[in-house]
Amino acid sequence: MKAQQAEAAMGGWNALAQPGSQGYYAIVTASPDSLEAVSRMLRQRVRCRG
Repeated sequence: MKAQQAEAAMGGWNALAQPGSQGYYAIVTASPDSLEAVSRMLRQRVRCRG
């Protein structure tokens, strides 16, 4: 079974919850562009450590 991610936006805030190695992590930012940038950076960092 593939783990799922969830996205939400409300009141000027944007959030993303994704599965991590030991559960889920959440990112909350004030803009969709920042949310995508942080998510991309984390994916790159985790891949580099792997």
